[in-house]
Amino acid sequence: MKHVWLFLPLLAYTSFAQQIKTTGTHTVVPAIKGEYTISGVTPNGKELLVTQPYSNGLYLIDLKNGKTRTVTERPEAGYNPAFSSNGHFLCFRTSDYSEKKKYSTLYKIKLSSGDTTVLVRKGRNVSCPVVVGNDLVYTVDGQLKTNRLSWRLFRHSVKKPFVLTEDLTPVLWIKGKKNVLKPGGEGSYIWVSLSPDRKKLLYYQTGKGAFVCNLNGEILISAGDLMEPKWLNNDCIIGIGSHGNEQKSTSTDVMACWVKSGKRTVITNTANVNERNPFPFSKGKKIAYRTTAGALMIATINIDK
Repeated sequence: MKHVWLFLPLLAYTSFAQQIKTTGTHTVVPAIKGEYTISGVTPNGKELLVTQPYSNGLYLIDLKNGKTRTVTERPEAGYNPAFSSNGHFLCFRTSDYSEKKKYSTLYKIKLSSGDTTVLVRKGRNVSCPVVVGNDLVYTVDGQLKTNRLSWRLFRHSVKKPFVLTEDLTPVLWIKGKKNVLKPGGEGSYIWVSLSPDRKKLLYYQTGKGAFVCNLNGEILISAGDLMEPKWLNNDCIIGIGSHGNEQKSTSTDVMACWVKSGKRTVITNTANVNERNPFPFSKGKKIAYRTTAGALMIATINIDK
């Protein structure tokens, strides 16, 4: 059965019931120049969250006028930061190394004022934070921790399923119970996330590719070489994929893969331009991405049903 999965990425980009069409693109020009990588989009869809090389610092760039403001210049802050659901707070982890050990500090910053709270100071084995409803969840040495981001919202959002990554392994939490998932066996799992309805798990296993499985760890589809995969909606994921053959140079584009069929379609399809860092937003109607030349782009898409 293992050999079957190896051929699934060869699915042709043929037409099928649902199609994604790009209806427009525009370039975001930051007021402050930099070698930016996209780390996210604000929940209201008005600003890009970007970081500098090696995930150093975090900056917000207005999509309309390019106005750029510094959130933090702390090292490694740009690796998997998390916005609160209302966009009022940004949570991020930084790391420092001493005595041949890695120590992590977890911060929560109020974007309107810059007020910063230290949630974990120089902890060991601190996971990247994840927002579930109005709660921030993370682990320290394998122990689950929560922080309330807003008291106005539903109090028991942590009862919803959520996934954290510990030691490059997906850890699924359901109603306080911890379940370590290894759908593809031993290996390193990155780019792990739950679908919006929290019924399916997306991950990329190094050396094997991107997959979607159910919450029991049963693999549903392979998305092949789709790098940096993320959920567009409950039925579709996006990521960076390559297309070409031995006679033609291979290029990378933003691609979509349908969960039910495993079929893929190219979204950007730009000649001689390679894309990176795709982030869907505005309820799956827009995708932010970066080109290897450093351009920050926004694509508006339409899904035909």
